[in-house]
Amino acid sequence: MLTKNIKYPYVKFIFDVVGILASIGILLIFIFNSYASFGSDSSSLFGINVTGSSMILLYSLIFIVVVCAIVSFVLKLIKKENKF
Repeated sequence: MLTKNIKYPYVKFIFDVVGILASIGILLIFIFNSYASFGSDSSSLFGINVTGSSMILLYSLIFIVVVCAIVSFVLKLIKKENKF
């Protein structure tokens, strides 16, 4: 078990899960807002167009991922006391 010596393993697990779900949300925003345009003169355009409420959601998810990563790292550093 990776959280063997961590003082708050369930709290760290919750932050890890929330961070992973937010990362999946970011990937879904990129997938649903991507586009491909093929012209008749052999030109093509590929890109991602995120505007409006999708941009606000994207910024919020990025913020959640960063906060969860920092909190998870700090909780990983807090070790349990060994009582023999």
